[in-house]
Amino acid sequence: MPIAAVFTLISLGVFLLASIYTAALTLFSLTRLYIVLVFFSIVAIAFSAIQTLHILTPDSITYSLGVQISYILIVLVNPILLYVILEPEKMLRRVLIGLFLFNAVVVLVIFIAAVIKPVLLLSTFINGRVVVGSLQYVRASVSLFNWIAGFMLMLIFYKNNSSKDVHGSLIVGYLILSLGSLLDAILIALLVDNYRMLLGFYPGMLSGLLFFYISVTLSSSHSYRDRKIESENSFNAMEESKKELMLMAYYDEMTGRPNRKSFMLHLNNHLIETISLGKIKAVFIIDLDNFRDVNDTFGFSFGDLVIKNVGDKIEDRFGVRDRLYRLYGNQFAIIWDDVGDRGNALDLARKILDDLTSLVEIDDSNLYLGVSLGAVILPDDGDDVNEVFRRCETALAEAKKDKNTYFFYSSELESRTLRNIAIANALREALKKDQFHVVYQPIVNGDGSLAEMEALTRCSHPVLKDVSPEVFISVAESSGLIIPLTWWMMERVARDALLFSKEHKIVRINVNMSPKILKSRDLIERFSTLYKRSPINGSLLGFEITEGAIIENVDQVVKNLRALRERGYKISLDDFGTGYSSLSYIKNLPLDKIKIDKRFVSGISRDVRDEALINSIISIAKNLKMNLVAEGVEMPNQLAFLYERGCQYFQGYLFSKPVPINKILQKYLGN
Repeated sequence: MPIAAVFTLISLGVFLLASIYTAALTLFSLTRLYIVLVFFSIVAIAFSAIQTLHILTPDSITYSLGVQISYILIVLVNPILLYVILEPEKMLRRVLIGLFLFNAVVVLVIFIAAVIKPVLLLSTFINGRVVVGSLQYVRASVSLFNWIAGFMLMLIFYKNNSSKDVHGSLIVGYLILSLGSLLDAILIALLVDNYRMLLGFYPGMLSGLLFFYISVTLSSSHSYRDRKIESENSFNAMEESKKELMLMAYYDEMTGRPNRKSFMLHLNNHLIETISLGKIKAVFIIDLDNFRDVNDTFGFSFGDLVIKNVGDKIEDRFGVRDRLYRLYGNQFAIIWDDVGDRGNALDLARKILDDLTSLVEIDDSNLYLGVSLGAVILPDDGDDVNEVFRRCETALAEAKKDKNTYFFYSSELESRTLRNIAIANALREALKKDQFHVVYQPIVNGDGSLAEMEALTRCSHPVLKDVSPEVFISVAESSGLIIPLTWWMMERVARDALLFSKEHKIVRINVNMSPKILKSRDLIERFSTLYKRSPINGSLLGFEITEGAIIENVDQVVKNLRALRERGYKISLDDFGTGYSSLSYIKNLPLDKIKIDKRFVSGISRDVRDEALINSIISIAKNLKMNLVAEGVEMPNQLAFLYERGCQYFQGYLFSKPVPINKILQKYLGN
């Protein structure tokens, strides 16, 4: 076997390995590079096979044509390979596309010529001399041009590429390919036939082997580059994740504004600045009043729009973009930089309330918003972040008692808050230890006989012994403890009412109904459960409500009152004239009695205005066909004034203080 055939067989095996290698890479990463390398390997394998057959059978015209055509096909792939290697910009991209089109035209011409006149692509013996086909010169020139172009482009890009070791190897490869093609052209020009070449090795085979070297080097380069890109992408993804985590940690997702964590961080910086630079700053916490009703009525999506609208409104009116924070829910915070003095801070608070307490139009819906505001002045009201924030929330809680107002922190407020906390803790302990008891105050007829009783709560806890019932009931209301306390009281009153009616006489006992219970949706269900344990009807039990209970959640309150009324229980409106109710509410509520507040009664014979108001209340009750109860009757002249004007029932110290039920029995039933 000729030695050239041995070399070509070796190259064929190498090409097969290269083909398997690049095909495996393609399975894992279908990039343009690997697809081009697979295509090149197939062409190169065909080239080596044909070259081997041509050397073994040199007289075969078919194999000789195959060698020439295979070689020019390898040249055709060159621009594609350069395109993938260099990833060129616009200008160079056009050059490589032009080179590919030029090669394609040459290949097409050679194909057509090979079909029409094969001799143009072959070397033949004429009169003992070798005659080279003219298209072989074309093929050799195009090949040399392509390899030199590749060498020059790789050389230019060598300076700008970070993988210089890879591109340096590719430069050497293209240089050897260029020299191989030059040798090929020289041999053709000197009419050296295949048998007289060095070792019988065809220069095109040298080009093919070096092309294989480029393909393996390039695939390794791109594998490394892909890993590098993957690493960079992973790093970039990690950085993006960090940014997203930072946004999630320090910014509110819905409004895009800084959140509570960001507020606390910035507040600390502002505290340091006030102490070091002597600036006076203010911190406001703004809360939307009754916002739960907005969500319940219009839905959470509408509520979100309201919150966004309020934030935008504050920013537009006061230019506090970087100092406006959404703390949570329906609360915002503002850090005012260098307000000057407390007077300016008060003016800002009033302006915020005036601007935000208005009609809001969202999605064709009109909504009247009220806001409450709590404020602190820095550094007067604290030098610790948590302390300042707590005091600002304390001021806000005080403002929310009246709603739609503002309150600035003060040391007196702190003392009152601490006292209320102590009272609330004592109330919890008293509930656990059963330290509450019920006292009763009689409600009498005009002749002094017992008509009804009002049940009132007292507590024997040591902390609460000097605390008035009005104070601890107020704390119970604000802390939510009024709910378990009221149900405990109703259990006790129901038991006493049943016992009293069995042993003595039927007397209705009235229980004060907390606004929190009155507006609850499960009131009737819980009352039905109580009734099963203590079956008391409307002749034994009644309820007193305040005007404040009517204002909040009117629809649910009216629904509950009507349900109680349908079950036969009487409803009295307590402290009439001191709250916020309007006559339209009174007209539509299922009421049986109106109670004249003791503040009006105390003015009888002393203040004609109180007497005029009492006359008006009595007139309203008569026109609405409701009974009247006068509270706080302590003097005979007060009783006479009220009785003469048609008041039916009376309650006060003139008859009895709130006492245990056995005292009532002794005084009114002779026991």
